[in-house]
Amino acid sequence: MVAYTCGACAQNENTEALPASTGHQYAVKAYASALFTPYNYDGYQNHTITKAYDYVHPSVSVMKQTKRCNYHELELSVVDFKKTDIIQRTQDQYGNYYYGPGYELNHTRLALRYEYIIAIVKKEHATLVPSIGWAAMPYFQRFAHVPYTTDNYPITTTSLGVRSFITPRVQFNVSKRVFIDANIPICVLDMGTFKQDIANPTLPVHAQKYSIVSLQAVPRYFSARLGLGVKI
Repeated sequence: MVAYTCGACAQNENTEALPASTGHQYAVKAYASALFTPYNYDGYQNHTITKAYDYVHPSVSVMKQTKRCNYHELELSVVDFKKTDIIQRTQDQYGNYYYGPGYELNHTRLALRYEYIIAIVKKEHATLVPSIGWAAMPYFQRFAHVPYTTDNYPITTTSLGVRSFITPRVQFNVSKRVFIDANIPICVLDMGTFKQDIANPTLPVHAQKYSIVSLQAVPRYFSARLGLGVKI
C-alpha cells in the first residue's frame, strides 16, 4: 500500500509538471530578416562603392511543438542569386577621389537554419512568451569578380560552413492562432572552409588557387528578425 501510494503520488507530480499543450502542434512563419556581414575581401586593393548586399531579406520557416511546449524550427534562411555592378574608387595622396570601371560581382548565397526553442513561459493563454533558442545554420556562398577592363583579372571565392547561434526571443500572441516573433540571433561560432581562385596568368599555378579552414568565435555577423506566424 505504501509503495503503491508513493508511486501514484510521483506519477501525479510528473504529470502536473508537464506544461499544458496550446492545442496547435505546428506553425508557419514569415520573417523579415536584417543582416549585416561585411565583405572584407577587396581583390583589387582599392576602395569600392558597392551595393552587393541586401541588408533586409525575407525568409520562411515551419515550427513543430514538442510535448513540453518547446519548439523545433526549420527555416529557409537565405536564397540569393544576383549580379551587381561595382564602381571602383581610388584616392590619391592629396585626398582626391577618382572613379572608373570596376567589375561585375556575381554572388550566390544559400543558408538553412535549424533551431530548438525553449519557451520560458508555457501558459496556454499567455500574451507575451519569452524564450531562448539554439540554432545551427549550414551555408554556402560564392562570389565571382568579372572585371570590365583587361588590366584586372577574375577572382572567385567560395565559402562553405556552419554557424551556431544563441537566440533570445519574445513572442506576442495577437490571437489564439496569430503571433508576432521578434528575436536577435547572436552568432557564437562560425566553422567553414574558404577557397579562392585568382585567374592571374602572371602568378605561378600553385599561387592561383588556395584554401583555408577557419574557426571564428563571435564573428562579425549581425542579424535581427521580425516574424509573423500562424498556428495550424
